[in-house]
Amino acid sequence: MPKPIKIFITSWNRCLFLQEVITKIIQRTKPGSFEIIVYDNASDSETVQYLKKCLENKTVSSVIFGETNSGCNHPKNVFYSMTDEEDPLFIVTDNDIIPPELTIDWLEQLVALMEVNPDVAVLTPQLPPVWLQGPYEKRGDLVLCTAVGNTFKICRRSAIPIQEISQFTDKYGDDGILCKLLKEKGWKVAFASNLWCFNLERTLVDYGYTKEQLGEDPRKAGYDSDSSKHNYEPQSWLTLKPPQNLVY
Repeated sequence: MPKPIKIFITSWNRCLFLQEVITKIIQRTKPGSFEIIVYDNASDSETVQYLKKCLENKTVSSVIFGETNSGCNHPKNVFYSMTDEEDPLFIVTDNDIIPPELTIDWLEQLVALMEVNPDVAVLTPQLPPVWLQGPYEKRGDLVLCTAVGNTFKICRRSAIPIQEISQFTDKYGDDGILCKLLKEKGWKVAFASNLWCFNLERTLVDYGYTKEQLGEDPRKAGYDSDSSKHNYEPQSWLTLKPPQNLVY
């Protein structure tokens, strides 16, 4: 039986989001095919208590409780260092992204895409609205691009520069920098043209969070929200809206 694939989640507050993410992963992924590991950035007591309950009922296999909020880069580097040769593929994501509900589950499909595309280092589902950096190149069920985000990003361990990461703490935790480094080393970066994931920020009201509270999330620092600064033109094959039959 194949070893379960590690799904690493970065967490900071927003307990209701985290609960929804973990619940949807469990509901929408084949049992026994994965394990969940969380790095918590010194969250509020509500989130910490929830994670402790997850440990008790074995919903997650491990939680790293950080003493301070180290942002989003440091946890990702910790995740990379927690893998070994027995983890040829692993997932890194945030606590506000949920996977789609599919007959052949999302993880199995991502793994299959990585297996038939051995030159791809990191791959994600699409995240509506599409904002990923061009230029784009369609290749079968993949769209090769400049960078992908921390949205159920499946990583090929043999491609990730583990030794360089260990020497320069947090240098390659930023997805854009990591993708640039991988491409310089000859690897491809891509997202799946027919797989979608969903951002819970789009349902803020349902979870009781205000836009002001979300805006204070320090993990947003450095991210460019002005889509006009992304120098690309959408291609005809790039779907800008998810299919109507997908379940959020």
